[in-house]
Amino acid sequence: MLSFTIVAAVVALASASCPNPPTNDTVVLKDYVGVWYEIADNKQFRNEHEKGLVCTRATYTLNSNGTIKVNNTGFTKDSSGNLVADTAIGKAKQVDGGKLAVSFFANFYGPYWIVDLHGDANDGYSVALIFSCTDFKIYQETDLWLLSRTPQLPDNLPIEYFVKKAESLGIQWDKLDMQLTDQSCDF
Repeated sequence: MLSFTIVAAVVALASASCPNPPTNDTVVLKDYVGVWYEIADNKQFRNEHEKGLVCTRATYTLNSNGTIKVNNTGFTKDSSGNLVADTAIGKAKQVDGGKLAVSFFANFYGPYWIVDLHGDANDGYSVALIFSCTDFKIYQETDLWLLSRTPQLPDNLPIEYFVKKAESLGIQWDKLDMQLTDQSCDF
C-alpha cells in the first residue's frame, strides 16, 4: 500500500505543470532597476535561501551590455544586537518583456517574471509581484515575491490586493505559504 501511495504522489507531482501567468511586458528596465524591499515571500524559499534574515532587499543595477547585476541582501543580528549583512550577487537578463532570467551560480538561470507592476516608469515603479516556477518533472520549484520601493506597501495597495491578484493569475498564495518579511530594521 505504501509503494502505491508513493507512486501516486510522484505521478501527481509529475503531472502538475507550472502556471503560465501573463507578465507585464511594458516594463522599462532602466526604470525598474534600483532598490526593492521584500515585503513577502514563500516559506520554502525563505527556509532554503533566507532563513533567519530580516530586512531583505534586492538592488538591481543595469550594466552597459543590458544585463542586470543583482545584489540580494538580508541581515542577521550578531551577539551584540548589531545588524550583519548577508549578500548574494547574481545576474539577470531580459528574455522577453516582463520575463527575465536570473542566475546566482554560473550560467544556471531561473525564471523571474514580473506578473504585476504598479506605479509609473518615470517614477521608478512602486510595487512588483514576481513569480518563478521551474518544473523538474518529479517536482516543481515555485516561488513568489512581493517587492516594494519602500519597506512597507503603499496604503493604496494592501496585501489583500496581491493575494487576490496572484490567485487570479493561477498562483496559489496560500499553498505557497506566503510570509511577510520583517522590514523593521533601523539603519
